[in-house]
Amino acid sequence: MQVPWSYPSTAEASKIIVDNTRAEQLLHKLLSRFEIRREGLITQFVPIDDTPLNFMTFLLGKPADLREFFNLYWHWHRSGHITRLVRNVLPGGGAMDIHLLGLDFGMTLNRDVSPPAGADVSFWARDVCMLRLRLQGAIDESWPGHHHEINRTSCSFLHYGSGMETSFQIPEKHPVSSISLLFREEYLRERLHPDYQGLVQILSDKGQALEPEARMTSVPVTSELFDTSGIMFDLSEDDPMYPARIEAYAHLLLAAAMKSLRAGAVTGVEGVRLRESDMRQLAAVKARIDADFAQPLTRDELASWAGVNRTKLSEGFRVMFGATLHDYLVDCRMNAARALLLQGIPVADVAERVGYQDRGSFSKLFKRLHGVSPSDYQL
Repeated sequence: MQVPWSYPSTAEASKIIVDNTRAEQLLHKLLSRFEIRREGLITQFVPIDDTPLNFMTFLLGKPADLREFFNLYWHWHRSGHITRLVRNVLPGGGAMDIHLLGLDFGMTLNRDVSPPAGADVSFWARDVCMLRLRLQGAIDESWPGHHHEINRTSCSFLHYGSGMETSFQIPEKHPVSSISLLFREEYLRERLHPDYQGLVQILSDKGQALEPEARMTSVPVTSELFDTSGIMFDLSEDDPMYPARIEAYAHLLLAAAMKSLRAGAVTGVEGVRLRESDMRQLAAVKARIDADFAQPLTRDELASWAGVNRTKLSEGFRVMFGATLHDYLVDCRMNAARALLLQGIPVADVAERVGYQDRGSFSKLFKRLHGVSPSDYQL
């Protein structure tokens, strides 16, 4: 059974698995450096001294595990320590709001965060997707093997797939304002119009990319995205219906991003322009390779089969899935080969089953990629 990471309904509260002793220890750790203030619907965490602290990083270290963080969040809320809406007041300026808006749906809203308070945040997540809208200020974002600077208004989806770490730094003394929505793929599928389901599948496919940067999909920033985010920043927390209003506008922001993604060209981090139809074709090519990797597939054949030109197939596939066509095909074949070898199947038969007619060529490639020969791998 999968554990919910965000605010559950009463019926699902029993699914949250939290070590009570660890939860209490971390709460005491939090109270050693933060003062907790309740102001209406908001629980504020204010550092006791001027040390610039992000309380998520302070609690769980780097990288902080988002699932553990949100499960702790719910546990403390259920125990009466905090409300659903939390604000991390930052000594360097600004604040980071964290809202649990529903099952499998959370939001962070950075309000004029200035260095050094929010200058270094690192976390790890898996099986979730994040919509990121940056409105002002510069951010350096990095993950293993990749780094890029976001220095203008931008919007993107990032699918964490089987797991990845991301880090953020604020390189300049200019306040950063941004909104991030974190949700599970299933949450989006259940709420979207049928015409948009293909986009969810595309995001899901990108989450399986071998290279982390290929899991990001840029979204054109529209006036609807910009205007909706502005309303979210301006909502008054004194409004008795603030939780309902901020949740409604978070859904409107997500809807605006999906509409922009569907209507306009989308680009990967390398600037290759792909429309929804292109992404569907590339996803179909990936599925074809997954199913027919043992066949003698070529770029020309796949391009003709999918109805896409060869250049877009090669460049677009690399952007979407983080590997060239050839490398992805080899990876599929080697994954199957390892499983067959462990079953004790003769090397020559394994080579043929995964698409290599020549045992010598298969053995040479296998050893180059895995450091041992196929026969030694079976030992």
